[in-house]
Amino acid sequence: MNFRDLGGYQNREGKKVVSGKVLRSAQPVGLAEADKNILVNNYQLKKIIDFRSQKEVVEKPVDTFIGCGLSEY
Repeated sequence: MNFRDLGGYQNREGKKVVSGKVLRSAQPVGLAEADKNILVNNYQLKKIIDFRSQKEVVEKPVDTFIGCGLSEY
């Protein structure tokens, strides 16, 4: 599972991202159920924002996470 917590990064105003609130990953695809459960239960994953191209999404659709929304850009 290749997710990274962006907590601790500082914005231009000097405020820091709260740890455990924003995660990033190359592509949330092919995860084991146990890993999905960790993301949903331990990190309270609520939404996936997918910035991949339409071609990439078609080739490897995002895994389904129970109770989690998806936005594609």
